[in-house]
Amino acid sequence: FAIMQELKLTDLASNEVLLRGYTHLARGDWKSGLTDFEESARLARSYGNQYAVDYALIGVCEAALEGKMIARAAPACEHVYDAMAVPGERMAFPATMLMASLQLEQGRPARALQLLDPLMADGRGETASGVWIGALKTRAQALSVLGRNREAYAAMREAQAEAKDHYDRELQSGVAALR
Repeated sequence: FAIMQELKLTDLASNEVLLRGYTHLARGDWKSGLTDFEESARLARSYGNQYAVDYALIGVCEAALEGKMIARAAPACEHVYDAMAVPGERMAFPATMLMASLQLEQGRPARALQLLDPLMADGRGETASGVWIGALKTRAQALSVLGRNREAYAAMREAQAEAKDHYDRELQSGVAALR
């Protein structure tokens, strides 16, 4: 990282810090992830790459939500939703899912469902497993808060089944790699 900065390879440094942030997040260390995502966004701003800034802000939103730092998450989540939740953008689903999570955390479960239901209507498609599982869980929580417990239970069961399938695929992939 230091060498990249010394050589003024800020774009590579921004990407490395972003990946490190996701590594921290995957390990459950949202605080370190948040620090890295914010640094990645700062570096991306320094070389004028707005898409890289937006991408880093997805991480800021996700890490801050994970840490229940709603006031810190809100500006990043709102910006990412405005910038990336557009037709044809490959990050539209994650941006919308995170905005729905923010709405739920802010006590607006009906708004969370308004965001998620059309997004999820056609099924998972090409959506990454972790993002789809997050959307299912957020939807289940929103339904529960609204007292729609039967639907919430069904959504949580679907999330758990998807998570198990994802874990089994990852385990199988790891076993195959060891052979």
